[in-house]
Amino acid sequence: MAVTQKRLRYKLKIYLRAALMIVLAFTIKDGLPDRSRGGRIHAAARPYEFNYIAWEVEALWSKARQSMWGYQSYVPEADRKEAILEYIELVGQLLDLQSQLEATYITPSAANADVLRRQITDLEKRRAELQPIVEPMIESQVSTVLAEQGFGVMGQIVPPVSFRFVETPDVLVVSPRKVIRQDFAISLRPLDVDEAAQLEQAVETVSPNDAAYVTGTGGVGIWPAMVIESRYPAYVFEIVAHEWSHHYLFMFPLGMEYLGLPETRIINETAATVFGNAMALLVLDRFYEKEVTDGKIWIPDYPTLADFQSPAVQTPTTPTMPEPIRDPDGPRPTTRGTIINRTRITTDYLLALGRVDAAEAYMESRRQWLGMRVLNQAWFAFNGGYQADPGQGGGASVGTTVDVTDPAYPGDPIGPAIHEIAELAPTLGDFLNIMRDVTTRQALIDTLIEARARWK
Repeated sequence: MAVTQKRLRYKLKIYLRAALMIVLAFTIKDGLPDRSRGGRIHAAARPYEFNYIAWEVEALWSKARQSMWGYQSYVPEADRKEAILEYIELVGQLLDLQSQLEATYITPSAANADVLRRQITDLEKRRAELQPIVEPMIESQVSTVLAEQGFGVMGQIVPPVSFRFVETPDVLVVSPRKVIRQDFAISLRPLDVDEAAQLEQAVETVSPNDAAYVTGTGGVGIWPAMVIESRYPAYVFEIVAHEWSHHYLFMFPLGMEYLGLPETRIINETAATVFGNAMALLVLDRFYEKEVTDGKIWIPDYPTLADFQSPAVQTPTTPTMPEPIRDPDGPRPTTRGTIINRTRITTDYLLALGRVDAAEAYMESRRQWLGMRVLNQAWFAFNGGYQADPGQGGGASVGTTVDVTDPAYPGDPIGPAIHEIAELAPTLGDFLNIMRDVTTRQALIDTLIEARARWK
């Protein structure tokens, strides 16, 4: 009996040691750094990475407090509108004061700087008081329009509209030099311009075959969504709706396969952009018609299908449209968006020929001409992923007479095809419902043909 127990104890020790070795084999690394392409890029970005876990814990607690103890549901609609507009006006005032404060470092004036700091402190205090009240009010207005567009499920919007005003993370975008393609997108804490340039240089040093670009973001589709503040109501509603569409599409192939193919990401982001733009106009029409009519609220000139069918590309980035500038490749006046679009098309052509150095020299000349901080493969990989605007760098063929469904269509059909589907769809609910299963360019063209047959 004693011998049997001894054998059992011996076998148990063997099993425990074997189990421990297996656990250690999967949990302890060899101590050597990851020298793969991704490992080198992530190592360079690690000191700057954004902590989503800490943010999510705080954000969920904040939204829970708003839901449990908020009184916004009992506030009359007129008072809600007043609070929202006051908040957005405060944001505009803060942006102006911060710009003035930054200017004092160029032309020092201690007295003016102290006055500005006190004004900023007072406005920030008022903004902090309004934020937990205003966020659910904006969510309610957007939800109302979503329901009117066919998204209600038993009187509820699924998923619920939820967001927070924050200083959104920056993103490190990495593309191969030989082709424009977003291979990495790493979220970063907000960086200043020097830190951004240093990180880009570090990435390109450890991974010489790649191009890097650090950019800010207007929103992030985590739940609750991160939304950047703006002085323009339209942009606030646009970004809130844009990020909600990502939440909605996540339940369907277009969202679930977001990272599957580069074209799936582009289709997803372009559909979300078109959707957000349309929602912004609907929310303003539904709740702010008088303010718009009186000229108190600015309406953006959002891109439409017509912009893809006209050679004069406009890029509405501010309330004042930029004056036409002289294209260095031709004698005719043009716009910034047109130049960027032509740069993308020419760059793609040179890269397809394997002339990487020539493509980069061409982009550098255009960067200097346009006064941009960065214009490289990674810049186009990120910005070209939002093809709702033909001047965004997606390689759209503007002004072509060829039908976008024709196999001979020159350029990328994603932007014009999605715009046409949105214009054909009776409601935004119909638009997202037909788009939610589209994950490839060919499927997009097939969907456009279906939309023409159904709604034209």
